[in-house]
Amino acid sequence: MRVRSATGRPGPPAAKAVARRALLPAVLAALCLCNTPASGQTVTREGSFWVESSGGSMNAAGATELKVDVRGAVAVRGGGGADLAYGVKRISSSRGAAAPALRVRRLGPLLVVEGKGGPLSVRTEIQLRVPSFVRRVLVDTEGGELAFENLHAEVRASTGGGTVTASGVSGPMEVRTGGGEIRVGQVGGGFRGVTGGGGIRVEKTGGETWLETAGGGIFVGDSGGAVYARTGAGDIEINKAAGSVTARTGGGIIRVREADGEVSAENYGGPILVSSARGVLCESGGGGIRLNQVSGEVRAVTADGSVIADLLAGAPLRDSYLATRRGDVTVLIPSNLAVTVEAQNESPGSLGRIVSDFSEIRVRGGAGEAALEAAGALNGGGPVLRITVARGSILLRRQPARD
Repeated sequence: MRVRSATGRPGPPAAKAVARRALLPAVLAALCLCNTPASGQTVTREGSFWVESSGGSMNAAGATELKVDVRGAVAVRGGGGADLAYGVKRISSSRGAAAPALRVRRLGPLLVVEGKGGPLSVRTEIQLRVPSFVRRVLVDTEGGELAFENLHAEVRASTGGGTVTASGVSGPMEVRTGGGEIRVGQVGGGFRGVTGGGGIRVEKTGGETWLETAGGGIFVGDSGGAVYARTGAGDIEINKAAGSVTARTGGGIIRVREADGEVSAENYGGPILVSSARGVLCESGGGGIRLNQVSGEVRAVTADGSVIADLLAGAPLRDSYLATRRGDVTVLIPSNLAVTVEAQNESPGSLGRIVSDFSEIRVRGGAGEAALEAAGALNGGGPVLRITVARGSILLRRQPARD
C-alpha cells in the first residue's frame, strides 16, 4: 500500500509505517472475532477416567443467534453480561486421547460453536452461557444430553440420542432426540418434542404443544394452545389445553381433564377419560370410555367396555353416537336439553335392557324380537343421539341438579 501526501505524491517512509501500524489493531480485532480458542486447559484424574477441562469467552455484543454443531452433551444457559462463555470437558479412559478442539467464532450477528469428530471413546460435555440479547439458539449434536435454562430466545435442538431438559425458555421451542426422555418446565411459546423412545413431560407452554414418542408416557400440565400427543405405548395425561386435543396411544390410559376445544382420542388397548370438552370423538379397541361435562358432537365407540356420557347442561349438543360391542352405555341427560334419542340394544334374549327416566322415550321390542329399541324427543326434540349396544344395557338417566 502506498501512502500519498495531500499533493498526491507518495509520502515518506515514516508515513508508510504509521499507516501499517494503524491497520494492525483492526486486523487483530477481526481475527479475534472469527476464532477464539479455548484456554485454561487442565487434566485431572477422576476414578478410572481422565478429564480434560478447558474454557474461555468472547465478546458477543450485537449478536442475535447462536449455532452449535458438536458431538457430545450440551448445556445452554442464559446469563448477564455481553460475553459468550464456554467450558468443555472431555472424558476418556486414556490420557491424551485425540479429540478435536472446540472452535468458537463469530460471523456478523451469528455465534458459532463447532467440535465434531474424534474417537467415540471420548465423552464430551459442553457448557455455554449466553447473553440475554441472543434471540435464537440452534443446537445439533451427534449424541448426548441436552439442557436449556433461562433463555430469552427461540430454541431448536436435536441430538442423536440422550435426555432433553428445559426450563425458563421464553420463546418457542422444538427438540428432537433419537432416544431418551424429554422433560420441560415452562416455555413461553409453543413446544414440539419428538423422541425415538422415552417419556415426555411438559409442565407449561404458551402456545401449541406437539409431542410424539415411539414408546413412553406423555404428560402435559397446561398448554397455551392445542395439544397433539402420540405414543406407541403408554399413558397420555392432559391437565389443561387452551384448544383442541388429539391423543393416540397403542395401549395405556388417555386422560383429558380440561380442553377448550374438541378432544379426538384413539386408544388401541385401554380406557379413555375426558372430564371437560367442547366435543369428543374417541375410540377404544378395548377399554371403557368416561365422558364428563361434554357438549358439541359426542362420538364414543369401544369394542370392549362400558361408555358413560355426562352431557353438559346449558350447552348445545350436535348429532352424536355412543356404542359398545360388550358393555353398558349410560347417558346422563340434563332435564332441559332438547334432544332426540334413538337407541338399539342387540343383546340376545333377556341379556339386554333399555332403562329410561324419561316418559317421552318409549321402549319397544324384546320378547324374542331381533332387537330392543327406544326412541323419543325430549323438550321438543333436537340433535339426534344414537346409541347402539351389542351385548349389555342402555341406561338413559336424568342428570341430577348441580349447584
